[in-house]
Amino acid sequence: MEKSYAKVALPLLAAGFFGTLAFRTLTPAVAFLVSEDLGAGVAGAAAASAAFVMARGLTAVFSGWLYDRAEWAHRLPALSFVAFSAITLLFALADSPWKVAALKAAQGVLSGLSWPLVQVALALSVPEKVRGRVLSVYFALGSAAGLLANLVYASIAQWPVESQLAIPAALYLCTALAYSLSRAAPREIRRQKARAAPQAVVIGAAFAVSVLCSFAVGEVSYALLSSILSTGRGETALLVAAVTAGVWQRAIS
Repeated sequence: MEKSYAKVALPLLAAGFFGTLAFRTLTPAVAFLVSEDLGAGVAGAAAASAAFVMARGLTAVFSGWLYDRAEWAHRLPALSFVAFSAITLLFALADSPWKVAALKAAQGVLSGLSWPLVQVALALSVPEKVRGRVLSVYFALGSAAGLLANLVYASIAQWPVESQLAIPAALYLCTALAYSLSRAAPREIRRQKARAAPQAVVIGAAFAVSVLCSFAVGEVSYALLSSILSTGRGETALLVAAVTAGVWQRAIS
């Protein structure tokens, strides 16, 4: 990778790693907060997952539209990650499952405003001939961060919830700093007239897929595994890490 491209791409790769590490460390913390500490069980964890994924799916469509039209849109990810950090700390104050779901929905909005733009910025920062390899590294780092996050949570599962939340909050600030260091530039603005019908179809499809997927990923997976297997918080995180490692081994073998 040439130096001119590396100055943008490498911080974006770091942002992807830190951001995924933050998110995947936060996920089990929220899962057990809502399912066990607040007594909402698997249903409460499912509601939190659904709120996040649906908000992210809908907002991601809007952020892509905005990135094509607003010169300032490339600044959204850094601001979103700082807001992510602040909202992460607010989970410690949530005293009902609905407040947890509301905070997760807010983070879903921020996720939709940030990650699509990070990925577009990364793709546009490198030559086409190496773009596929760079994006592969990006997603591989995300998978590694997901595995590491479960190991991190397993080691802090017995900490007070405020201390658990402080770690992903700090990681989100690292993500914002890494993205800012990339100096990602806005793409060329296109002024074409939007067509309402195709956009409505895309938004509707995103919403439907988000609803279906929300019950198979996120907080609900931790709460469900813990409930079915009667495992502790740290043990559940280690189990998810083992499954992740197994999938990785199968993928590269």
